Amino acid sequence: MVAQIPKGVYTMKAKRAIIKHNAVLYRKATKKVKSMMLDELAEILHMNRQYLASCLRKTGRVVVRKGNVAVVSDLSPKSLSRRGRKKVYGPDVVEALKRIWPLTGYASSKHLVAFIRLNHDVLFSHPEFNDISAKTKALLLKVSASTADRLLKPYRDKTKLRKRH
Repeated sequence: MVAQIPKGVYTMKAKRAIIKHNAVLYRKATKKVKSMMLDELAEILHMNRQYLASCLRKTGRVVVRKGNVAVVSDLSPKSLSRRGRKKVYGPDVVEALKRIWPLTGYASSKHLVAFIRLNHDVLFSHPEFNDISAKTKALLLKVSASTADRLLKPYRDKTKLRKRH
């Protein structure tokens, strides 16, 4: 047997300990030994080979993401997963939209975006909106109607009229 497995019960915590224990050996091994390790660990731990190889490669390594240093040693899904698009519009943009939306009389998102783009100089010079950063102002001018609609959906449902006139 090539892989070294510490004694214990195979809960998820134990599986992570086994992976952490074998990660250094896996990274230093040759291709043939890596293949044998993956075969044995996949059989013992009942895990997918590709996922197991990914965990063994990433465990204990230092990863730099946009200036942030993260040590991936705990194998949490948050530290391993980087899939999907990153969010462009954060909570500061949502708060600004929530504050501007009542000024338009709770207009539709198309009218809201048009209002922001047409009146941005007057709107952002108002003392009530002095706390909005330049980055947020640029994002507000760039936001599409469908994105504004998606960002305001939880708040739109709360302010919806019961009887429509």
